[in-house]
Amino acid sequence: MADRFWEKVEQTDTCWLWRAAIYPVSGYGAFSHKAHRATGAHRIAWVLTFGAIPEGMQVLHHCDNRPCVRPSHLFLGTQMDNIHDMIHKNRQAVGPALRHRQQGELNNRAKLTQVQVDYIRASTERPVDLANRFGVTYKNIWKIRAGHGWT
Repeated sequence: MADRFWEKVEQTDTCWLWRAAIYPVSGYGAFSHKAHRATGAHRIAWVLTFGAIPEGMQVLHHCDNRPCVRPSHLFLGTQMDNIHDMIHKNRQAVGPALRHRQQGELNNRAKLTQVQVDYIRASTERPVDLANRFGVTYKNIWKIRAGHGWT
């Protein structure tokens, strides 16, 4: 299994990138083993290098590069460690309950950049025209101009 796994890895100067299947939603590498059961490639890299992952532990990335499987970029942590790491690195998505903490284009759901928002706020174009140009609804344009749609 190890040979089959490592042949799918591109070793760069920084990260070792998984170059096979990627989970489409999460962006993590996927490696099939044990009768075609897929597992996160970073988890397999951990097991091949350091041994079993203890119960209740997750394999986290120092580099925050989801396709990375370089063992020195991986570390074990709990779900709470993962949450603290995400917050410390300002990588959290913002849901409705935390809307006051949005980080503009750093929010992974943002459709506009700060430059585009600045343009929208300064523009005298009709909201519907701006919406068509930027691929959002005219209500989004109205909220941005009113100071409600972007932090």
